[in-house]
Amino acid sequence: MEEGALRQRPEPQVWSALEYACHVRDVFLVQRERLFLALVEDCPSFAPMYRDQRVTLARYAAEDPTRVADQLHMAATLVGETFGGIDDAGWRRENASTTSLLRQGGVSPGWGPTTRPPVSYGIRRAARGQRPQVLSMVADQPATKEVESRFLISPLER
Repeated sequence: MEEGALRQRPEPQVWSALEYACHVRDVFLVQRERLFLALVEDCPSFAPMYRDQRVTLARYAAEDPTRVADQLHMAATLVGETFGGIDDAGWRRENASTTSLLRQGGVSPGWGPTTRPPVSYGIRRAARGQRPQVLSMVADQPATKEVESRFLISPLER
């Protein structure tokens, strides 16, 4: 796929392959930070990613696809090493939070960030959810094969 095609949105409200790759990179970095908080705090509060605003504010579409591939590899390595370094006590750790480690997304009507009931989750559950979450983001992308080969598979095989 040509670089221009990587930047092209199939529809105005659907991210381009490059924007999806940037988002996955940032998800890995945010999840790593959330994991550290969950390992240290009993009731951590996770700041939202502001994923839709981030696409514009961070200028995902203007990024260099080669650099994004390298950064995605680095981010995947960092989050993988962080999960890989968790000891037995960490894997058994349960947290109560108003947000889960993996899903900090929308809040149901009537619930605000301070009024949402605490959710119990574990580090093991977060680790199991990481891969399906990323794969579902990629599956949402019409140029899935390009995103996987250019940004997810190739960098990991280097």
